[in-house]
Amino acid sequence: MFEELLDRRDVVIVDTETTGFDANAQVIQVAVLNTRGEPLMNELVRAKEEIPAGATQIHGWTRRKLRRHGARRWARVYPKLRKRLERANAVLAWNAPFDERMISQTCTSHGLPSPRCEWQCCMQMYRYLRPGLRYSLIEAATQEGVQVAVVHDALADCQTALAVMQAVVDSGGDKATNSSRNRRGCLGFVFR
Repeated sequence: MFEELLDRRDVVIVDTETTGFDANAQVIQVAVLNTRGEPLMNELVRAKEEIPAGATQIHGWTRRKLRRHGARRWARVYPKLRKRLERANAVLAWNAPFDERMISQTCTSHGLPSPRCEWQCCMQMYRYLRPGLRYSLIEAATQEGVQVAVVHDALADCQTALAVMQAVVDSGGDKATNSSRNRRGCLGFVFR
């Protein structure tokens, strides 16, 4: 499962930081990493509205801080993101339904089409491979012995997800059988 995905060159890992979790939340940082650990993009995005204090407590971003750090409008960031996602045959995210929804909501808010790509959820795959363990990215990293220096930063979270997947492979814990794989080579952890 993870081993097959990590061996491919047509797979990317994505993470977002957002203004919250609700139906109006927007992406304020997005990163894309390839399976070799090379960053393909890491962009800050201007928030359309004020960022709620609860979200700022999680990732540290305010509208003012985003502007000071060169955040660009979604319409300027999105074409590169869309190209990266649509060129990949699999888009991985630790919590794929969340990241897919946040990117889609942000696109809708800006009158842009959502990217057409095949999302696969690393957290669901991890849950399958490590039943009974905890599944947040930080908990999985701790369980797999992965050092985490920064949390709630899109690029750092992509790197952590990649390190967790590699740790599972290195430990021999990536035991998906060929009979349980779907047409894309994974266990059906595909989201649309």
